[in-house]
Amino acid sequence: MMPDVRFPHRVPSSSSGFSLVELMVAMVIGLIIILGAGQLFLTVFQTNRQVELLSEKQAAITFLTEDLIREVRRGEFESVDYRLSRINKNEEPAVIERKDGANFQALVGGLMMPQGASEENILFSNSSYGLATSSGAVTTFDFELESVDGSRDPIKFIAVDRTTAAGGSKGGAESGGGEAGGGAGGAGAGGAGGHNPSTTPNPDNPGYYMDGSKMYSDSCYHKNHGFRPGKGGCEV
Repeated sequence: MMPDVRFPHRVPSSSSGFSLVELMVAMVIGLIIILGAGQLFLTVFQTNRQVELLSEKQAAITFLTEDLIREVRRGEFESVDYRLSRINKNEEPAVIERKDGANFQALVGGLMMPQGASEENILFSNSSYGLATSSGAVTTFDFELESVDGSRDPIKFIAVDRTTAAGGSKGGAESGGGEAGGGAGGAGAGGAGGHNPSTTPNPDNPGYYMDGSKMYSDSCYHKNHGFRPGKGGCEV
């Protein structure tokens, strides 16, 4: 009679767990996924930071242009009251400062000192760098902005002194009126005295009153070439 020999139960190989090679492959795949996710996060973060810097730069440009154009239009701009100053000594980044009493106060940053400039502060009245150049009623501003990557972005814009521009037209009308009054023995001057110059149209300068103010909205006027009567609602 054969003896009863029992063999131990063998576990199927499919249930024996992961091999060392499988674990190493899984670790490599996981590491690649983690590195990819980290790189994606870093890229998104850098992109968001660049967008924020561009937004700040745009806001600074808007504030700067609006402030200077407003000052020029009102006839209140004085180049000696503005200057470009370095943020840190011997470094290129700079801010625009405006005079407030006896001192200068920072107005807006994000600019660069002119290339080759050695001064710590440059007044707008310094014609060597052309930060603000006036010609009649027109003032041209020329700056360099600090780009996101540290390079320079030029910005140039103009502003018109409405007081000076209107004063020129008004002066010409008054001059012509004076000559006519002299030829008429002064009767014309006496007749004009009863009219309000702010509501009396100027016959020598269509689209404007006698005091040089506009009769219509700004859309009826060219930026630098005066009244344009051909547009709807702008007829004299």
